[in-house]
Amino acid sequence: MAPPEAEKPVDHTLNRRPSVSKGENTEISNDAARLMAMGYQPQMRRDISTLQLIGVAFMVTASWLGVLGGFTTGVVVGGSVCLIYGLIIVGVFSTFFAITLGELASAMPTAGGQYYWVSVLAPKKLSRPSAFFTGLCNLAGGVVATAGSSVLLGNMVLAVLSSISRHCDSALVSLATPIFRGLSSV
Repeated sequence: MAPPEAEKPVDHTLNRRPSVSKGENTEISNDAARLMAMGYQPQMRRDISTLQLIGVAFMVTASWLGVLGGFTTGVVVGGSVCLIYGLIIVGVFSTFFAITLGELASAMPTAGGQYYWVSVLAPKKLSRPSAFFTGLCNLAGGVVATAGSSVLLGNMVLAVLSSISRHCDSALVSLATPIFRGLSSV
């Protein structure tokens, strides 16, 4: 009597059949395999150098604008003590935040980022509203950051004009709104 099908040994090796047409022998990277396991097809190149990564980070976060704006506010409001202790405290908490986001990004690498992670990690009942609110906060943050950059650049233009002109009067200060609106539309 022959053994049932369930008792036969299973061959776990993958034997590749010959291709019908001549094609490229492509290897699948771990990143591509992880994306395919999540149900996505890898479509973009994933080779980026360190310098390109730093450039993208500066472009997306506009960190030089934030640093300039933060320094002027810190000097005016709290002085050098505020800047020193503020940078240390904010640096520590930003490091914790970056580590957390790095862990989430390595576990679930998607373009959605925070709102996708919230939709997956939140309880089922709150998943959709939480993801929507997270995306809304992300959008509001982008709008506020763009407006803040425009205001900062407008103030820089006014500072340069006032340093060139010996007579800085109210007419120059009244240019702040048109400069801000012009920079916002760009």
